[in-house]
Amino acid sequence: MRIPERIYYLLHVNGWTEKELGGKLASEQLGLHAVEQWQVSRWKLDREKPTRALIKQIEHLCYQTVLSAFGSPNGFRYICNLGTDYGTHYRDREDDALARLQATLTRECPFAPVGRLQIVVLTTELPDGVRAQCFCSDQDPPRCFVILVRDDERWRDNVRDEVFAHVVPLANSGIEVKDN
Repeated sequence: MRIPERIYYLLHVNGWTEKELGGKLASEQLGLHAVEQWQVSRWKLDREKPTRALIKQIEHLCYQTVLSAFGSPNGFRYICNLGTDYGTHYRDREDDALARLQATLTRECPFAPVGRLQIVVLTTELPDGVRAQCFCSDQDPPRCFVILVRDDERWRDNVRDEVFAHVVPLANSGIEVKDN
């Protein structure tokens, strides 16, 4: 996603004005000051590019917006990998999967679906041997699930397998699965 699209996403989802977004870009940790409204407007129109530090702050705001929009302000929980032979240490696997999820959500900036149960499927690069990765929101029971899959001919099968393996049991939403 390009910078103008990210600016639009932040303004639209959060209901911010360009001036408010400029103020949100300030970060003591990164040594950034608030940005004037006209500068945000120029980025939105793709007439100028922000500095690398400001791009990093825009990406941070995008990720925080995604988490808030999906009702998971404390981040998503890692559920599992669907695949074979991916790492031997669970913590490394979890950290890697959560970093991949953050990068994908920041890149895609998806709009949250509405309803009692939300399932979002995004394609991304996955490690060798992994067909899908599943995550859920930090609510109990979870209302939102994000499934990362490879963009290949089997992506629908991989999503279905994750839904039946984890989404249905964890959602506790009264979903009944009948054999046909």
